[in-house]
Amino acid sequence: MIASALFLPVAHAQEKVRLSARDVERIALEKSYGVKQVWLASDAAQQDIMQSKGIFDTNLGADVSYQLDDSAKASQIMGGRIDTFRAGISANKKLPSGTAVGVGITQERVQYKDSLTINGNPVFPPNALYEPIISFSLSQPVLKNVGGYQDRRTVKSAELGALAAELSAQRQVETLVYGALSDYWNLVIVRRLIIARKKSVQFARHFLETTEEEFKLGTAEETDVLAARANILVRDDELKALKEVERGWEESLRTKLAMGPEVYIENVEKEPPLIKLGGTIGGRIAGALETRRDYQASKRELELRDVELAIAKNEKWPSMDLYSTLDLNEIGGSMSNAWSSVNSPNWTVGMQFKMPIENRVARAGKNRADIQKASAIVALKDLENRIANSVSRHVKEVNARKKIISQSRRAMNLQREKLRQENEKYGMGRSTSDLIVRYQDDVVAAEQGHAEAWLSYKEAALNLVLAEGRLVDFDKMEEQDLSE
Repeated sequence: MIASALFLPVAHAQEKVRLSARDVERIALEKSYGVKQVWLASDAAQQDIMQSKGIFDTNLGADVSYQLDDSAKASQIMGGRIDTFRAGISANKKLPSGTAVGVGITQERVQYKDSLTINGNPVFPPNALYEPIISFSLSQPVLKNVGGYQDRRTVKSAELGALAAELSAQRQVETLVYGALSDYWNLVIVRRLIIARKKSVQFARHFLETTEEEFKLGTAEETDVLAARANILVRDDELKALKEVERGWEESLRTKLAMGPEVYIENVEKEPPLIKLGGTIGGRIAGALETRRDYQASKRELELRDVELAIAKNEKWPSMDLYSTLDLNEIGGSMSNAWSSVNSPNWTVGMQFKMPIENRVARAGKNRADIQKASAIVALKDLENRIANSVSRHVKEVNARKKIISQSRRAMNLQREKLRQENEKYGMGRSTSDLIVRYQDDVVAAEQGHAEAWLSYKEAALNLVLAEGRLVDFDKMEEQDLSE
């Protein structure tokens, strides 16, 4: 018994949360797991900027070695053991100008043992010799990557890519918020229908009571009673089916808002608000092109392709680098004397030139960059055209759906009035149960149509706001982040 009790589900008291559409948007932005995943992916893409700037990092190096050379020598003069100890540190850095600079300090200690002697004088000094070396290096490209051209554009490319990724992420977030709001309004409409179905069940029960009274008085037949009882079951089944639909939409909304099953969501709005559309369609299209994050991301993508094309063109050039090295050293019997006398320059100046004859890699890279730029231009034009068509269609749809709502409301009220009058006739024995049931079906269908009109209108309104890129005010969010 104890073991089985451990696996019984724990019952939690259901927590009621009252939400408006604005609350749904806020919670989706703050807590939605999908939104958090999008932001994390965007943050990861931003690291490409820092990674690209790594070419300008300062690289520190250190080395230490000890060599005991007691190998056989080709000459008696070189005979004997040689102990060599070397330690050094260095720093290298590439500047945005393309200049590569380096500096290093090395200390070497050499001692010859058992070396050849002449007239009692050793050929190599038996005491340890110290040689400190200070080295400087400088390299400057003058053709390919002249002035750090490629390096800086590599960083620019990463910055544009990161910005495009951030704008794309914002568009994904807008879409996720759209999904949460769509679920919310579906829940609102379904609950309106549930209220109407409850009234329908109450009417069916009242109709059954009236029919049973008429049957007792002999003005109704048994078939009328059977029809009235069946009508209750039909209306009750419709109500139960709608409640299942309600549970489905509520579950979907809870999931998008990162809420558990213990939460019951109450809606503040009872019906979607009507919006007023101002301005011309052309003006709204122009505004959409300014606010749509995916369109702005596509423009950044085109800029990125321009930068990559410039890099590919520069890659076709041959490379020619000017370089110079300077080493200062001294050799002394003690470390202090050697370091104090370091002033023996060893200076090298040179030029290195390299050019691939076929240069197929660079030419293919340039051709690929041309194609990618052309593709980016086509994608931008395609998106611009789709935005224009989408905004135009949704503006017209919102206006049309608003008229449908008005007409469906009138039709629903007329059907209700028809049923009411027919019910009064039935009470006076001037109608039939079959007609009452059919008229109630008409009312249910009209209510369903009115609810669907509201849902289609709100969907069109959400689609318009999403098409115009105005669903989430990211500029305001960024201002709030900066002020915190």
